[in-house]
Amino acid sequence: MVTVRTQASPCAASDGPRRFLAYREPPASSRRLDLYAGWLPLESNPAVFTGFARKIGVPAPWVFVDVLGLDEALLAMVPQPVAAVILLFPCSRRIYDYRRAEEAKTRAAYPSLPAPQSEALAATFHLQQHADFGNACGTIAAVHAISNSRWVLAADTGISASSVPEYAGAAAVCVTQTSHPERPYEAFVRATARLDAAARGRALLAEPNFKVASDAAAEDAVAQTACPARDGPDLDHHFVAFCLVDGRVMEVDGTKWGPIDHGACSEPQHFLSAVARAVEEGFVAVEPDSIEFSLMALCRDGGGIA
Repeated sequence: MVTVRTQASPCAASDGPRRFLAYREPPASSRRLDLYAGWLPLESNPAVFTGFARKIGVPAPWVFVDVLGLDEALLAMVPQPVAAVILLFPCSRRIYDYRRAEEAKTRAAYPSLPAPQSEALAATFHLQQHADFGNACGTIAAVHAISNSRWVLAADTGISASSVPEYAGAAAVCVTQTSHPERPYEAFVRATARLDAAARGRALLAEPNFKVASDAAAEDAVAQTACPARDGPDLDHHFVAFCLVDGRVMEVDGTKWGPIDHGACSEPQHFLSAVARAVEEGFVAVEPDSIEFSLMALCRDGGGIA
């Protein structure tokens, strides 16, 4: 798989992977925050996503990195453990036809799901991407990836892993007082644990710290493409997250009715390979002539890349 980034703007550098925008106005540092304006889109760039993650409390050993392809040799280059994966894909007619069929199928199957699937679905932290967000799918994918990885991140936050449930559903309110209130992602999950996806989305819209963090990441100097206007047209690529919840590979997308279960994965070290299979079958095979797919993994880097 060829790694691509959103919109057809070539990167400034002449070497390295091309970076496209999924996300021109000058930096917003002097502008007053407007909670009612759309969020700036994020470039599909590991450094940009890592910058956002840092701003909402993800600890330093954890970084986003490029996944250069779907074959095992390239997957093996990604540092382990992998907590979550973010996919950028083109908004093509074939992919959206597939998504519509998938929604009909998953909605119909929902009432009769066996316990492992229904429990993982209920346990997945999912929020709705309301129209007021604008082109914020990258930010929402990052929030999904991080929120559903809290039990993995706990070892590097000073929180006992046993005090963080493996899921972010209603039981998330049971996180003990060892939780660090200075980590915004943890506070947001706990505050919205009992809400449905639509209400969680509205809560994120009203959360100024997340918007400031997202806009700052979008306009950071590490980005290789110009940041589109806040009120610009819809972009032609979309981000989704893949997370390991209760031993199952869950696709989490703010524009879908709920998380999508891509099957069991009992060994965390096999999670990235399981995601690669889901991406191949549900996205790349649907649009086989496109090279506009990109994967990033949220992983713990032993080398301390920041």
